[in-house]
Amino acid sequence: MRGSDLLTVMTSDSLQTPAAKGLVRLPAPATPRVLQIGLFWRRNAYFSGLMKQCRQQLTRAFAQRGAASR
Repeated sequence: MRGSDLLTVMTSDSLQTPAAKGLVRLPAPATPRVLQIGLFWRRNAYFSGLMKQCRQQLTRAFAQRGAASR
């Protein structure tokens, strides 16, 4: 990621690891934007505890963002 113009999504913990050296968090956009996000996984696939936490944090963040824009 460091050597590219690509964007990624990371947890705050991941951003503090040596692998993320040189990556920075982007500030929130100045104007609110409509953003839809979907998480997809195979029905019978293993859904780790970390993935459950990620899903919960994303749900909470988008709920808070929606409440703040009202």
